[in-house]
Order: sequence, then C-alpha cells, then structure tokens
Amino acid sequence: MDTCPTCKKSSKLGWRKATMSPLAPMPCESCDAELSVTWKAYLFSALPASILFLAAYLFLEESSVEQYGAFAVSIVVMVLCQLYLMPIVEVEKKTTAGKS
Repeated sequence: MDTCPTCKKSSKLGWRKATMSPLAPMPCESCDAELSVTWKAYLFSALPASILFLAAYLFLEESSVEQYGAFAVSIVVMVLCQLYLMPIVEVEKKTTAGKS
C-alpha cells in the first residue's frame, strides 16, 4: 500500500497518502526520499468518487438525506481509492544546466 520505491520499506505515510497530490510531495519516513504520485494515478483514483458524486447530484432529489448520504459515500470512496489504487513514486529531481 505505501512501500517506498526507493528503499523498498514502508514509507509510513498512512492516512497522509489520502492527501497526496502531484503538487504536494511528502518525505519517506524510512529514507527521507521525496515521494509523490503521478497525475494519471491521482486523477484515476478520483474518478470513481467523482462519478458517484455527479450521479448523486443529478439523479437524487436535491437536499435529500439520500443525496447527502451519497455525497458522504463518495468521499469515503475517494479516500479508499487514494489509499489503495494510487501508487507512490519518487520525485525526480530536476537538474539545471549550469552556465560555464
């Protein structure tokens, strides 16, 4: 679930992985490597919950208990997808060419 691609140990991200994005890398607790996720994996993990949220908005009665329940379920689905479907990658350090 949260194995560091650099040191192959647990990155110990836990619930922090649910808040990861390609714009917010986090350090591995084992080796201090900067870990992130790709845009493709990030968007793919948000897709099921987004579809569920949109379906609840479009097809359920507005301000009903069922609609609010579906919104809550979509949030839970998003967190679970981010925890289990979103692989962690090491941040590639960009090197700048120095002027000589």
